[in-house]
Amino acid sequence: MNFTTYRRFHVVLGALLMSTLWHVGCDTIQPDSPGTLVLEAVLSAGQVLPPVRLHETTDVHVGPQASRIGVPGADIMLKMRGLDIQYVQVPDSAGLYRPTSEAAGLVPNELEPFQIFVRAEERTAEASGIVPPRIDLESVTIKAAEHAIEAVLIDSLTFGLDSLTVSIDATEGFIYPVEVTFEWEPTASPGSGRSAADDFWIETRLIPRQTFSSPLLEFFLLTEQILREENVAVAPSGNRRWTGVYAVPVDNAESSLPVHDLFVSLLRSGRDYARFQATSDEPERREPEGNVVGGLGFVGGISVDSLTVRIE
Repeated sequence: MNFTTYRRFHVVLGALLMSTLWHVGCDTIQPDSPGTLVLEAVLSAGQVLPPVRLHETTDVHVGPQASRIGVPGADIMLKMRGLDIQYVQVPDSAGLYRPTSEAAGLVPNELEPFQIFVRAEERTAEASGIVPPRIDLESVTIKAAEHAIEAVLIDSLTFGLDSLTVSIDATEGFIYPVEVTFEWEPTASPGSGRSAADDFWIETRLIPRQTFSSPLLEFFLLTEQILREENVAVAPSGNRRWTGVYAVPVDNAESSLPVHDLFVSLLRSGRDYARFQATSDEPERREPEGNVVGGLGFVGGISVDSLTVRIE
């Protein structure tokens, strides 16, 4: 059995998260009337103040690739630590705003609350949140099966409206299940003076370079999860512990586990982020359920740690 414990190295922060949250819009199509404001920003403890993206929705009939356009000339104010921090538009970028040069070096602290206010023409939007404590992957333990096992691979599923018609395209193959366990230091317990705003949630992700694209197989595995941090299992060390499983396909039972890279990500945020992510895949929604009053999007505090592991 392959068994390796990895301590923190090759840490990658923030970039994957921001590419996930920030949607691509089109700045060349003008709507007939002003759309709904879409506000997006992420604050992290120990990091300088982030940019803010401000877009507006267009007619849904325009199409998914042109569903947002940048909003120029807006007034954006971030309130934090008793300060009113003005944001200014980045030149030649209609939807991107940054703090003024006087505030560019300001760094949010852990558990620091903030509010953001936006005015664009006659429209207003606002959001608030709290910066979560930093999170660090204390250890990542990898266990792979000693031998490949046989698996039924489901390529597609079709169900009739009367629930009697079922069509399943399935083949047999072989996989190596790989178990991955994270540990990290928990936040303070609820009885230690934390407020209701410190309702922290965890998002875990395992992103291997080689996986099956089988819907049924992925359903029975666990490669990512969003859950309240207080509900995560506690290890004997006192750390929080989460275990997930992914699978690597091989040709036959005699095949060795292929060498591959595994991206591991651990994120801490609040209930608003958990709700935003949980609703992002709901087919009946055009937009996830954010925390922006008077608009759409997500503005919140995030802490993330990640690493890439070579599995051999």
